[in-house]
Amino acid sequence: WDARDSVTLNGEVFYPGNYLISPNETLSSVIRRAGGLTQESFVEGAIFTRESIKEKERQQLQTLGDAIRRDQASRSMTKESEDFSVTSSELEAGISALLASEVYGRLIVDVKSIMNGDSNEDIVLQDGDVLTIPKFTNAVTVVGEVRRSGSFVRKSQYSIDDYLQLAAGMTARGDEDEIYIIRADGSVKKNNNSSSYLTFDGPENEILAGDTIVVPIKSTYQTPLNLYSTVSQVVFQSIASIAAFSSVFN
Repeated sequence: WDARDSVTLNGEVFYPGNYLISPNETLSSVIRRAGGLTQESFVEGAIFTRESIKEKERQQLQTLGDAIRRDQASRSMTKESEDFSVTSSELEAGISALLASEVYGRLIVDVKSIMNGDSNEDIVLQDGDVLTIPKFTNAVTVVGEVRRSGSFVRKSQYSIDDYLQLAAGMTARGDEDEIYIIRADGSVKKNNNSSSYLTFDGPENEILAGDTIVVPIKSTYQTPLNLYSTVSQVVFQSIASIAAFSSVFN
């Protein structure tokens, strides 16, 4: 701790700004010093960032880049290289783009529980911490492999399927088995119900205000023409193998 250590509170607190912090001061303490939360605050969508987490994320990206280089070097020593068409320059360009990507250092915090006096959820602040409390939004966003990404007014009776229909449905590349939800607080919820990808069972899986429904791309997607070509090639090779096998005994 240093006497100049400070944190920043933005958004829906009565007195946003920079606040010097005392040793071991908690998040709830600073929020109270800032006058508390306004009536328009959306605590479920609170964004808390920390510099030490940003640095850790940068280190993880560097580690990932090194792992990709090692994997490429290993491929070059085996027959895998015949099926791996990416050149070294293309690989380095991809790694450079990865390392240049923005890191956020977000830490998921339960501000609602913290302000209700739950000491287990409260956290000790560090220099440079930033808390942003947005205004309430009654919207659900749909992104990814849908025909029309956008945000839509939340309806309590709507399921994932309803929101996908509002986004004009999934594209052919959408992976229906891997749809997931990013909560307003940054946590991720994935469907564990194997019987249906469109229903997230249980009240804890309800689509809430501020949620984002993500439809990822299907990595194994093939166009109908390519799929037909692949199947035809397999069938042809099978017939040729059967003919060759038959000729041995005739």
